[in-house]
Amino acid sequence: MPASRVPVVPLTQLDIRGLEHLQRAIDNGKGTILWESSHFGRRFLAKRILCQKGFAVHQIHGEYHMGGFPNDGSFVSWTREHFIRRFFENCERSFVREIIYITSPQSLAFSKILLKLLKQNGIICISADVGRGHKFIPVRFLGRTEFFPTGMVSLAKLSGATILPLFCIQENGTTPSLIIEPPICLEMDVDREGNLKKTVIQYAGLLESYIMKYPEQYRNWHSLRSPLRPIPEARAGYARPRSAP
Repeated sequence: MPASRVPVVPLTQLDIRGLEHLQRAIDNGKGTILWESSHFGRRFLAKRILCQKGFAVHQIHGEYHMGGFPNDGSFVSWTREHFIRRFFENCERSFVREIIYITSPQSLAFSKILLKLLKQNGIICISADVGRGHKFIPVRFLGRTEFFPTGMVSLAKLSGATILPLFCIQENGTTPSLIIEPPICLEMDVDREGNLKKTVIQYAGLLESYIMKYPEQYRNWHSLRSPLRPIPEARAGYARPRSAP
């Protein structure tokens, strides 16, 4: 669980695929958005590998992120804020440049922070399958209708940043594999709504294919909801960065 306490895995023992996609995005000079899943694969290990390879990642988390523990913010305890949260932050800070907490997906301040990072050709990593955002697209996913946020698609179109799906899985028993998929293309000649929908559906289909191939590495089977669930609600607030020392 505490990733920073685990011995660093030698790069020679890792299966790393698609690193050229990330390097090409950096060479393009308009920033990179790494799309990861909150519920699939080894998120911490993915960032540790990228750090070992010399890539500085700005990690974006939801306001109530607790390192994998379910938490909707309905109860905020002293222990949670001063012990559990700090524990996971200390684990993650050793291999990311910065941690930014989103307290309002639709806030202009939050968008400005991420846009500034992308204009500086930064790399941001954010979950693509969480129920937080200002606008959502319904997608048929694992036999249910799930809603995927579209904010990063709009930000990528505005900034010219490259969107890269990121996966980290265990294959062949114990061999970790980091996989950076080819860019999800944004078609500029398609209307805005069509572009949002096509991009989100493309990622959802890719994530579903990984889950079906490695179902034991998906951690959200228990919370799959009814065939049609309410659209998630955005919450008020602002983006709060916490930089690594």
